[in-house]
Amino acid sequence: MSKVLSTSSLDDVDWAARTRTQQFAALRAALDKDKVIAELKDLEYLNQLKGKAGCDKQDVARWLHNGWSTERLLWMNYDQLEGDALTQAVHWAFPQAYYSTYACLQAFLTATCSPIGNHRSTVKDFGNNVEKEKYPDSVSFMALGERYNIEYKNTENYHPSSSIFMSLENEKEVQSVICSFLKSTRKKHLVKQRRNMDFTKKDGSKKVNLSKEERRIVSENLGNTTIMSLLWRMRIRANYDDISTFLSDDIESNRVLISLYHV
Repeated sequence: MSKVLSTSSLDDVDWAARTRTQQFAALRAALDKDKVIAELKDLEYLNQLKGKAGCDKQDVARWLHNGWSTERLLWMNYDQLEGDALTQAVHWAFPQAYYSTYACLQAFLTATCSPIGNHRSTVKDFGNNVEKEKYPDSVSFMALGERYNIEYKNTENYHPSSSIFMSLENEKEVQSVICSFLKSTRKKHLVKQRRNMDFTKKDGSKKVNLSKEERRIVSENLGNTTIMSLLWRMRIRANYDDISTFLSDDIESNRVLISLYHV
């Protein structure tokens, strides 16, 4: 607790590092393996699924082996590395967590003869299926809506304050940390989606400020923000953006790696 209370001396990078550690620890706390398995057994959508003629079993196996191998690598980083090597491993742990999840999701989609060829469409499709209640409740928390009116489903923001001050032993505060993560991710992705869309004035010039209806269109084109969106965001950051957060002394490498492995 003393480490958390000394935040007045933190710069933006170190604050972000502690926030990121807390966010993935919250995801780990929320995703109870036994509970997810029990929900899978009772999930109507999965119980009604049948094998489909024409699905490529070798492709399903390829995706599963890819996902499982990457998951194993995550565990080996946590189990065998220490010191500076462990800290450096955090940087690439986020893409590994995303690709492991993405590969297993592609295996499922391929087995149901509905494979999707790119990352953005896969993340959006996952969000659509979360809304249709096709996945277990435990993994189906999401944010939706335009940037000034973000709502949550299957989770609730009980304490809208800084994530690093919240106790992960309290279920309501765990949900609040996840909501904060969903909200910041959604806002970031809405900005990027807005840049990819062309809204113009009557004179043909580009709009700076959008109407409520135009913001709704941006939101609809983005889709829902889910756990796949969170992993996608961290994968993009690790690959292309500023990685200072991952190298900060305030990121807790052990906690982050074990959290990512469990997620």
